[in-house]
Amino acid sequence: MDHPTVTVHPGPENYDVLILQQQHRSQVVWDGNLTGQDACLTIRRANYEFWNHVRQHPLHNGILNYFERCGFRGVLEVRDMQYDEGIITALIERWHQETHTFHMRTDKCTITLWQQLMYELTGWSPEEESIKSSSLLKIKALSKHVETLNDNDEHTDEIVVQQRVRLYLLWLFGGTIFPDNTGALPSLDFLDDISDLDAMGGKAWGAAALSSLYNSLCRASMCNSV
Repeated sequence: MDHPTVTVHPGPENYDVLILQQQHRSQVVWDGNLTGQDACLTIRRANYEFWNHVRQHPLHNGILNYFERCGFRGVLEVRDMQYDEGIITALIERWHQETHTFHMRTDKCTITLWQQLMYELTGWSPEEESIKSSSLLKIKALSKHVETLNDNDEHTDEIVVQQRVRLYLLWLFGGTIFPDNTGALPSLDFLDDISDLDAMGGKAWGAAALSSLYNSLCRASMCNSV
């Protein structure tokens, strides 16, 4: 029985977004110029000594308690592990920095836990089209969602109140405190910063806003800015 011939397109069908494709590692692979020992990336690690030390000198409970308080106890429990150079190389060859996304034969995917974190912190799980470049939230989608919510009152559950505060904070970050040239794309990296509302007052938000302003002024002063 003859099997049908299947032709797989080797690269992007549309380069409008992937403007760095000609400098991408995958292009070298598809052109047949990367074979043999050079086909796999060299995985360099600098943590062997640390894990050997921990194995030979088990950490005291007093030290472990501090790791627990810092939020890094889980790293010690996972310990060191073996890396598969082939798998890591294959994933890197499918990663594109223009979109921060793995471009697979079947679909696109990215490394993020923001969906779950966003839902836990705000009670809202935005649709995929509400996110740009895998980590920027479209304010129009945020404002549209907030408009569907009921107003808070004295009977509103405290968790719901906190979720609403975080939505408003994201709204302010993207449009007022840390605006970019779009004026409408707050970063989802802020989710970590707004998870503990009580701790936010101890952070240097003024310095962060000033740094963002300086960055915007520097970019806007260039002749190619619009």
